[in-house]
Amino acid sequence: MRFYFVLIALFTLLQINSANAQSSMADLITDPSVSLRCKELIKDRNSKVLTKQRMKDLLKRNEKMITKTPRHKKTVLSKLRLAYQELRNEIYLINIVIRNMEENIVRKGCPGIRL
Repeated sequence: MRFYFVLIALFTLLQINSANAQSSMADLITDPSVSLRCKELIKDRNSKVLTKQRMKDLLKRNEKMITKTPRHKKTVLSKLRLAYQELRNEIYLINIVIRNMEENIVRKGCPGIRL
C-alpha cells in the first residue's frame, strides 16, 4: 500500500516538474519586444471589445425607449429610430475593426493569444 502511495506521489512530482520546465523554457525563448508589442495589440483589442459592449447596452436601452414611447410622439420616435440605426451601424463597424485587429494579432505571431 505504501509503495503505491509513494509511486503516485513520485509521478505527480515528475509531472509538476516537467510542466515547470516547459514553462520556464518558453519564458527563456520569448522575445521581450514581441511580448510588449503583443500586449499592446491585445490591450487595444480589449478596449474595442469594451466599446462594443457599451454600444450594445446603448442599443438595448434605445430599444426599450422605442417600445415605451407613445405612438403620438412622432418626432421622438423618429429620432430614436435614427439613433437605433446609427448604433447598429457603429456596432457593425466595430465588429469589423475587432476582426481586423484579431487577424493582425495572429499575423504578428503573438504567442499564447487568448481571443
